[in-house]
This record gives sequence, C-alpha cells and structure tokens, in this order.
Amino acid sequence: MIAAFAASLLRVPHVTAVIIVFICPCSPSWAGPGQEGNPKLGRLMHLVSQTDLSITICPDGTVKGSPGLDEYGLLEISSVGFNNEVRLRGVKSGLYLGMDEQGILYGEADPTNEATVFASGVHGAYNTYQAKAHVGEDTWFVGLRRRTGMPKPGPLTRPEQKAARFLPVRPASGEGGSGGGGGGGAPL
Repeated sequence: MIAAFAASLLRVPHVTAVIIVFICPCSPSWAGPGQEGNPKLGRLMHLVSQTDLSITICPDGTVKGSPGLDEYGLLEISSVGFNNEVRLRGVKSGLYLGMDEQGILYGEADPTNEATVFASGVHGAYNTYQAKAHVGEDTWFVGLRRRTGMPKPGPLTRPEQKAARFLPVRPASGEGGSGGGGGGGAPL
C-alpha cells in the first residue's frame, strides 16, 4: 500500500523522488530533543542488567549494581538528540551517569558534560547504553560486574555480554512521583 502511494506520487509533474520516514514510538528519540520519555510509560525506570543487578547512582558519585530495586536506582531517562542519544539521571541523587576517559562509570553533576551522553541500542529484549564519546572503533558500554556489582570498565564491555544488557523496569506504584507509569515493578 505504501509502495503504491509512493509510485502514484512519482507520476505527479515535478516530483522526482519520494522519501518515506518511519518513526518508531518506542525509540527514545521519537519525541525529539527537549521532549523526554516514553509517551505511554513515562521516563522514570530502573535499569536491571541481565545478571539481575540494577544501576544505582549514589549521592557521593559512586555507581554500583544493586541486587534489588532501591531508591538510588530509580533513573530518569531523557532524550538528548535524534540518534537515540540519552542521559540517565539518578532521581534521588540528582547525578547523571557518566563514563570517564578510562571507561569508569561515575555520577556527574553537570548535565552538559559530554561524558553523560549514551547511545541507546537494542539487543534482543535488552537495551544497551554506549558511551557517545567512544562510538566507533572503541565501543564502550555501560556494564556491571556480576560477582561484585561494581561497574565494568568500558574497554572490557561488549553489547553481547550479559553485564552490558539492561531491561527497563517501571517503578512500583507511588515510587518517584508522577511519570513512572506505575505497574508495580513490571518490565517494560
């Protein structure tokens, strides 16, 4: 049906090409810059790795993996641009997830710091978050060590690793105020 429509447009005088763009409403960049979150589910969620650890940003700037859904693990995900670029902010700590030059995760107070921008990707049913500063040959991803819960250094991460794959989980009803979508901790 779409192909027939495009072909009919090409028969109109002075039309030489037709570009059809599909926009996925599930993509973080769907809303465009300045508009944040999933339009139906909100922008507050926990990110739980495939190894059952959730990203936690502590007030002192340390980042770790927690075995449960704690208050410092509630994250606000906001769109930065049109290339699935996002920022992850700890709601309770007020700090943004950042990755330094050595690939170590930390809490950053300055949201304009380039270290706080991650390219969101999808691998199977899980999301990955690649440091924008390390896109290309050096593909560094957010990851958590399974045994210790400590951040896995970026140079040691790959998108196919369980430590670097995260499932967004909605906050429990009443957790984090509005915008979380409720749902009692159900996966998205």
